[in-house]
Amino acid sequence: MEEQKNFDEVVDWLIKLETSARDFYRAAATHFKEDALLSEFLSNLAMDEDMHLDIILKGSELIKKSGGQSPALAFAPDAGQMNECIGALENARQKVKASSLTKEELLETAATLEFSEWNDIFIYIINALKSRSRMFVPSAVNLEKHRSYIIRYLEKTGNTAILEKVSSIPQVWTEKILLVDDSGQIRTLLKAVVANMANTDTADDGRNALEKVNENYFAVIVSDVDMPNMNGIEFYKEAVGKFPRLKDRFLFFTAKNDDQTIKYFTDNGIRHLIKPAPIKDIRQALKSMLGK
Repeated sequence: MEEQKNFDEVVDWLIKLETSARDFYRAAATHFKEDALLSEFLSNLAMDEDMHLDIILKGSELIKKSGGQSPALAFAPDAGQMNECIGALENARQKVKASSLTKEELLETAATLEFSEWNDIFIYIINALKSRSRMFVPSAVNLEKHRSYIIRYLEKTGNTAILEKVSSIPQVWTEKILLVDDSGQIRTLLKAVVANMANTDTADDGRNALEKVNENYFAVIVSDVDMPNMNGIEFYKEAVGKFPRLKDRFLFFTAKNDDQTIKYFTDNGIRHLIKPAPIKDIRQALKSMLGK
């Protein structure tokens, strides 16, 4: 009972925090509208906070509807830390209203929010939720993209001090690529090509690949066409039929370049590379897909 009370209290506080952060970023985006890059950055952060709020609300609702136990909290909620974050946001928002908030103060406020222990608690809850339901896996992915987006902005603008803080935030998700080919040599080559880009899993035909897709979330699927048991096209149709979001996650890497196969790729807007292809082309294709 006490555990449920603690969880409910944490959820309530997170809702307040995410709402305050969203409203602050929106106001700051308008305040700094003359700086197009900064204003766009802040608008995107506001949208991210709105997404975080939605995740918390859906997670809380899922637990209530299922009648399941709340994620175990091995810590006691710290009201002081919460009030400190809310206070920093409110103080900064008042400065926005008075048109006195500087860019340095803005970034310090963002750092206070992004690197507080409440960020760790949010990450903990997301990890707990994605272990209970597949629907929360994209949330973990988006949370990691939020972190990456902040890093890219700070790199562009040269804010090295705050950049060091951001880089210390623990990751909640590492992108994963599924490599599907009946040739062990090709699978080994592809693993080497993507080694520094993402974690990998492999399958030697479409049927085995489909089993892995049913159990895991993959940012990209690289597949051959000609394979035993279930070919690449059949695998694609089955996978996309079950998980429509995978439609834009496939990259076919195949020697099969007859008119019918190429027409299927073209008609369905499917990315493809014909073997043999330069390694740089494979890396570039995967990099562009991982960035989306």
